[in-house]
Amino acid sequence: MTGRSPGIALGHRVRYCGSDWLVAEVRGSQLTLTQPAGDVCVVLLTRLVGADDFELYDVPRRIPVASEALLEGVDAGEVARARRLETHILQVEHGCPPGAEADPDPRYDPATTSLLDRVAAKVQELAGTDLATSDRHFRRARARYRAEGLRGLIDGRVLRKAAPSDPLAKADSRVLTALAAAMAARTGSATITRRALFVQVRAALEHEHGPDMPIPNERDLYRLAVQLERGQHTFGAATTRRTTANRPDRPFTSGVTLRPGEQVQIDTNTIDILCRYADGVTRRAELTIAVDVATRSILTGVIAPTTKAVDAVAVLARIVVPESLRPGWPESLMFAHSTLPFDRLVGIDARFAQAEARPVILPDTLVCDRGSVYMSETFLRACRGLGVSVQPARPYTPTDKGVVERTFASINSLFCQYVNGYVGSSS
Repeated sequence: MTGRSPGIALGHRVRYCGSDWLVAEVRGSQLTLTQPAGDVCVVLLTRLVGADDFELYDVPRRIPVASEALLEGVDAGEVARARRLETHILQVEHGCPPGAEADPDPRYDPATTSLLDRVAAKVQELAGTDLATSDRHFRRARARYRAEGLRGLIDGRVLRKAAPSDPLAKADSRVLTALAAAMAARTGSATITRRALFVQVRAALEHEHGPDMPIPNERDLYRLAVQLERGQHTFGAATTRRTTANRPDRPFTSGVTLRPGEQVQIDTNTIDILCRYADGVTRRAELTIAVDVATRSILTGVIAPTTKAVDAVAVLARIVVPESLRPGWPESLMFAHSTLPFDRLVGIDARFAQAEARPVILPDTLVCDRGSVYMSETFLRACRGLGVSVQPARPYTPTDKGVVERTFASINSLFCQYVNGYVGSSS
């Protein structure tokens, strides 16, 4: 053997000490060899290649097969043609086309013919057909197939025609940068028309690049603005634009809670039902609820004309105290008929005997927003008295208490819209 060390990689088959081995691990100059019977051998690379009977077997390269998703939009006839060419290439590579009998055609038998002879025979066989090619082009097709799989056998012009074109590909990057910056600056401002925005863009381009800077006409700017505006709502309602900008820049994943009370989220929202007040005026009231994150249970709720700190304290009190069954409710809703340990709980608090089947949980952490109701001294003092930790959500980050936010949406869709007086959230 020569003094040049062969390139040995994971998965290669080698001959060593009279046996065939598979390279299972490469760690620096140390190799781990295995056999199907389970034998394991650890050897240095220098010792392996220096053995008298060392031999590195040819390992066929894996041919990547393109997924069907990569062929979407390509003409079915072109795909069928590529598959037929693939069959001929595999016959040249292995001697038999896929699905054929084990005995290869003598012209393509790898044991008796060289690769050049097999390629020449295949070119001669394909002459006069729609797959007719030359030796050079057939070798290039084999190389593309090894690199890209079936996709490499399809004409590049067909692929470019099937691929969706990028409407921003030919646009000047300086124009795109100025237009995107002007649109981003409107996030917290009032909505203006596209034409007014284009005036700002032209001024910015002239100031930064000089008067000789070529600026697209208004029609092209409209086309670019439509593409850049997607998902930003730049020229729509300002409230929607600000809400969209506050979304997380990555998929939101809440923390994992394992037991009831570990985290309870509390929030106040206006219900979408018109209520008649004592003065005879109809208007919407405010609903305050608390949701346990681990069990997704609505622990309690309070409806008030305008939520104040005392209402939030009332919600906190109802969370930790069993509430008596209301008059007219069926006995099946009593706590005694639930799956919770009734006798033990009655021994702790006698009020459980006549309580409704509602969870009673003492929160460890209470997540709320930074409104004046929850940041008031009255509410914070009540939490401290119960040993409850208050965790304010970050400003303009509703995902910090996403469970209770989504619960309000469920209340609207599963309850409020079926009640007379439902007005919807946009009324």
